Amino acid sequence: MVTFTTAAKVKSTLRKYNTSISDAEIEDFISHAEGLIKAIMRGKFTAVFSSSKHGLIERAATDLAAFDLLNYDPSSFSSVAEASMIGDFLWTSIELDIKLLTDERIIEYLNNAT
Repeated sequence: MVTFTTAAKVKSTLRKYNTSISDAEIEDFISHAEGLIKAIMRGKFTAVFSSSKHGLIERAATDLAAFDLLNYDPSSFSSVAEASMIGDFLWTSIELDIKLLTDERIIEYLNNAT
């Protein structure tokens, strides 16, 4: 079961994707992304997840899953250059999110968000 994002949000982020890929397949990408995020936070995120309070975590999971989906099947894009550009944009966002999620002060803030 996925926690931090949904297949619909991943589809919305990527916009172009092979529509024959099922939500269950996208949820596999989300599960992988969520596992990575939990490892990055080293178990220090203890709050009950809420997308309204923990948007950073949601964005990280969504972008990681969208990046995996793009790499899995880039055929929906008109060119390799277009797919690469989208991948670069996603990766830039992912790098920032990972950097923030490794900061214990950020995790403490997310744990105490009201």
